[in-house]
Amino acid sequence: MEYPHPLAGDSKYQDYCPGETFKGVEYFTSSFSRPDVKEAPPATWARDCPWMPWMKLGYGHPAQLRYETTIARVESFEQLNPKLVKLVREKLPIYEFTPDECDEPNMTSILYFKKHFELYLKGEVFPVEETE
Repeated sequence: MEYPHPLAGDSKYQDYCPGETFKGVEYFTSSFSRPDVKEAPPATWARDCPWMPWMKLGYGHPAQLRYETTIARVESFEQLNPKLVKLVREKLPIYEFTPDECDEPNMTSILYFKKHFELYLKGEVFPVEETE
């Protein structure tokens, strides 16, 4: 994927933007199982992309990131890592339950950084509290 970097073109983000474009590659591996299968193999996702804004490496810095994750289904929210459950319940309660429908615009980590840039500069701990 390649698209204009959301922070490019605004001088206040000069130290937080790696360049004019965001160039990334994503890799997915997943399995399909019959409906009666209880133990489906986990899926995987990976992304290669430029460094993130909060790393403040400066315009044109060549650093790259590699994200890798394994995705598995759990039966309940409480089966997730206790630290994640605590974080969501304390700061992001709107994410504990899946909505029936959603018409909110896409929010990437870069757009989130841009939206909360002033809080970042003040040293706020992220993620910031979200409300409905």
